[in-house]
Amino acid sequence: MGFFVVTAVVSGVVILVVASLLEWILKKVSPATVESLGLTKTIGILVAIATLIYVFVMTRPGFVGPYEQWTVANIGGQLLGGGLAAGLRLWFERFDDS
Repeated sequence: MGFFVVTAVVSGVVILVVASLLEWILKKVSPATVESLGLTKTIGILVAIATLIYVFVMTRPGFVGPYEQWTVANIGGQLLGGGLAAGLRLWFERFDDS
């Protein structure tokens, strides 16, 4: 249980940073796309992309160890971390608008 919680928190922070970076790049490259999609769709898409990249990288052998990391606690924690990152990102935006 402890590994699951730690994986979720660490994954959430990493995915939040990567999704924020992707959002910043997308706003620089195509601000009209960001405006037309709206806040929730933009954050949802970017967090989904960041989560998929993170899961792909962290489950490959040789990156974090000599074996694949396909465990319920690892994958589940990473997916939960993506959900936490999306929620935190939307929560931050709520306070930025105020």
